[in-house]
Amino acid sequence: MNPQKYIAGAFLILPFQVISQHRIQHINMFWAGYYHSTKLNEKWALSGDAQIRTSQWTNKWSQFLFRYGANYSLKNRVTLTVGFAYFKSAEYTISALQWKNEFRPWQEIASTMDNQDVLRINFVQQVNAFKKRKT
Repeated sequence: MNPQKYIAGAFLILPFQVISQHRIQHINMFWAGYYHSTKLNEKWALSGDAQIRTSQWTNKWSQFLFRYGANYSLKNRVTLTVGFAYFKSAEYTISALQWKNEFRPWQEIASTMDNQDVLRINFVQQVNAFKKRKT
């Protein structure tokens, strides 16, 4: 094996691979959301959000999102959260609008310092289901 041949071949192919990957797609979207957090006591809180997302400004539905969780503070700076998220995503085909349902249990560990996020780790599981709906 001659490594110089492989290196020379890589340099000949690389520019074509880089050029072929260059593609920019501009999509105008509208996102609206409501976020809340309710402190129950020094250790426990409930948090959640609801969002609507559209594409082509407001001409096409894109996604509905509902996400809620229970927060537990280990210390002043570390919070554990467990929750559930529901996504309803629109998929347009030639003949119909399909809604893709996603159910996502999720967990999070968050660390803060001076009320600023320092570290946030999410664990998400995903379960999908399709439903056909006419437009």
